[in-house]
Amino acid sequence: MGKEINTEGNEMFPYASEGDDLYFSSDGHEGLGGLDVFVAELKDGIAYKGVQNLGAPINSEKDDFGFITDKNRTTGFVSSNRKKGVSDDDIYSFRRACKQLNILVYDAKTNTPLENADVRILRNGINQDLRLTNAQGRTDLCVDSNTEYEFKAIKEGYAMNSVRFSTLTQSTKPVMNVSIYLEKSENTLVKGVIKTEVNQKPATGVKVTLRNEKDKSEQTVTTGPDGGYEFDVKPNAPYTITAQKDRYATKKAQYSKTKRKTKVVTDSLGLYGVGDVFQLKNIYYDLNKFFIRADAAHELDHVLEILKEYPQMQIELRSHTDARATDTYNIRLSESRARAAMDYLVARGIPASRLVARGYGESEILNGCVDGVNCTESEHQQNRRTEFKVLAVQ
Repeated sequence: MGKEINTEGNEMFPYASEGDDLYFSSDGHEGLGGLDVFVAELKDGIAYKGVQNLGAPINSEKDDFGFITDKNRTTGFVSSNRKKGVSDDDIYSFRRACKQLNILVYDAKTNTPLENADVRILRNGINQDLRLTNAQGRTDLCVDSNTEYEFKAIKEGYAMNSVRFSTLTQSTKPVMNVSIYLEKSENTLVKGVIKTEVNQKPATGVKVTLRNEKDKSEQTVTTGPDGGYEFDVKPNAPYTITAQKDRYATKKAQYSKTKRKTKVVTDSLGLYGVGDVFQLKNIYYDLNKFFIRADAAHELDHVLEILKEYPQMQIELRSHTDARATDTYNIRLSESRARAAMDYLVARGIPASRLVARGYGESEILNGCVDGVNCTESEHQQNRRTEFKVLAVQ
């Protein structure tokens, strides 16, 4: 597992939970006693963030090992020879109790609570939930131990503000409070959601940067499970939003000056990822033909626009036939159809080096209309289709 996990000491009792977390015990990493339980978040089998000690009460001054838990680490089991045990090594169960934190949002001038203010929760620098304050200006959550939090309060007509909160040190209070004060502002709130184009689902782990093109200042956030982002923008300043993630095409969107009366700008950006497959709507072919019909040309023009927007993107044009005729004939026919789509794009300025044309024949029927099944012409036509698959991006 490499030097991020292994030391000159002992690393043992590995356990992989759902969500790519690897738990193990070690006396080589810095800990509280003998063997301590550590966690490493894996990406492609690599502990890219290093390892983290789970801290007390899981770990003690003695040996703690054999850790097993659920995905969110709310319940589980651990073995230990700590003094509370019956004899030597004993098995303990645990259930994590809620450590409640109240987040209170106020008007900075009047000290009145602000209802319906958004509170963005950031954990270790990454966007998490977006909460809404109640009539008392409050929202709450259960905080995790050994975590650095930031809470951003966002409300129309106010400048965004944030506070930081750490649980690296333990508090004996069962309920804790933090307050955020917002000042009136003419700034514009820019918020939106990053989605994957292939299924329109929120994209997590996307680095979103807003650049003020007037003073060249930048703000950056990393999206969480809801794909959301929020920025505070000065009026009368053009700005650019850039969304970046490994194995996805970088998306840039430019916006003109925000007017003083514009309080909120909402937008969504879509990302194209390597391996994504898109069916091109309305690209169908007449039986035994491979020329591009007029209705198909319009859809290919949409692909043309994508390829021009992302000049480093490479795609595979994948053509399919219905199940009629022989397999060999259908492979040749689908290859001709894919080539016709490729030639259409090349004729309009796309280098052939960015395109791959491949025919799949009748190997990927969509609707069960295989050999020996009676289907209508419209059902057969659903299978005579072209897709494009993203092969490479930058």
